[in-house]
Amino acid sequence: MAEITLEKTHALLEKLAEHVMNEMATKRDLYELSQDMNQRFEQVDKRFEQVDKRFEQVDKRFEQVEKRFEQVDKRFKQIDEHFEHVDRQLADIRGELGLIRAEQRVFTQSFDLHHKRLERLEESSSDYNRIRDAEDKEDKSRKTKEKKGGKKKWPK
Repeated sequence: MAEITLEKTHALLEKLAEHVMNEMATKRDLYELSQDMNQRFEQVDKRFEQVDKRFEQVDKRFEQVEKRFEQVDKRFKQIDEHFEHVDRQLADIRGELGLIRAEQRVFTQSFDLHHKRLERLEESSSDYNRIRDAEDKEDKSRKTKEKKGGKKKWPK
C-alpha cells in the first residue's frame, strides 16, 4: 500500500473541496429541483384525474351498452316466443288441413260413387235417356250457331 503523506492528504482534501463547491448541488439547487419535481407530480396527478374521469365515462358508456344488449336480448326472447307460438299455430293449421283434405277425399269418392250410381240408374231408365239425348242435341246445335255468329238462344 502507498504511504499516506501530508501532501497527499492535502491534495485529496482540495479535490474534495473543489468537487463539493463545483459539482455538488446546493440547498438552493435542491429546493429548485424539489419544486420542479412537485410541479411534475402535480401534472401527473392532474393527468391521472383526467384519465380517471375518462374511465368513468367509458364505464358509464359500457353500462349503457350492457343495458341495451339486455333490452335486445329480451326482445330476441320475445321474438323467439312469438315464432314458437306461430310454429304451434302452423302445426295446428297443418293438422286441420290434413283433416280437411281427408274429408274432401272422402266427399269426392262419395260423390264419384253417387255419380256412377246415378249414371247406372239413367242407363236403366229409357225414358230419361230420351229426354237427356234430346237436351244434348239441342245444346250442341245452339253451340254451333253461337260459333257461327247466330243469335244466342237462352234456355227457358
